[in-house]
Amino acid sequence: IGMLTNLVLLGLNGVNLSGTVPTEIGNLRDLKTLLLAETANLGGTVPTELGNLLNPKMILLQHTGLHGTVPLALCQALARRPGSYLMMTDRYLDGTASMSCPENCPCLVNDNVYEGMTV
Repeated sequence: IGMLTNLVLLGLNGVNLSGTVPTEIGNLRDLKTLLLAETANLGGTVPTELGNLLNPKMILLQHTGLHGTVPLALCQALARRPGSYLMMTDRYLDGTASMSCPENCPCLVNDNVYEGMTV
């Protein structure tokens, strides 16, 4: 998948995926929209390599089996483009997700369970 360098939209919502999010998605430098919602069997953490995206606009990761914190590199990539956002609702986040996102990072993490987080 990392060879599709001109890809701007990767939509896999509702597809019966299992395993983890491929780190090679970070090689899709022109990717603006990543849709991995409704993929409950998709697990692991959000790859730090997603921070390599040059101008991400919308990343939807809600209703997945992902866990962990939002990588700082991804938040910084989103913050570079006004109007961009990352939606991660109905997930289980452990750690300190809000500390991994700068104040101007548009991370929507509503309806989550936070473990070990100080608000």
